[in-house]
Amino acid sequence: MQNPGDEPASGPRTGEDVPCAPERRRSFHPRGHGRIVVWVSLSKKSFDRHDETFDDPVEGEGFFGWVCNDIDVYPYPSTRPADVRVQLGNQRPKVILHKRDSEDDPLVIDQTRGISVARAQELAEQVLHRT
Repeated sequence: MQNPGDEPASGPRTGEDVPCAPERRRSFHPRGHGRIVVWVSLSKKSFDRHDETFDDPVEGEGFFGWVCNDIDVYPYPSTRPADVRVQLGNQRPKVILHKRDSEDDPLVIDQTRGISVARAQELAEQVLHRT
């Protein structure tokens, strides 16, 4: 997991949006943020559109994808569905997790409602003091 603040959420494109081809499956991963940096798997069509418009983004454009990171402090049995929202001004895309009717995913709840300073400290301690 990438720690918040390791890298800025904006800056020049550096080849960090990468098509990956593990074994027989091909995945496309733009790097986005939703307070922490995550990788999202998109369809080839969506990734190609993201890539084509990176230098001249279309405000409000978005894509469906799956968050691929294992986030230790927010365990989840599979990938998380999300929307990737294009940002202007050379900003990384914003990743917005999907809510469900019976939502009990703490990451979705924390992203939607926000977290207190005490909760942020608790999460940071969990990440920093793993054995």
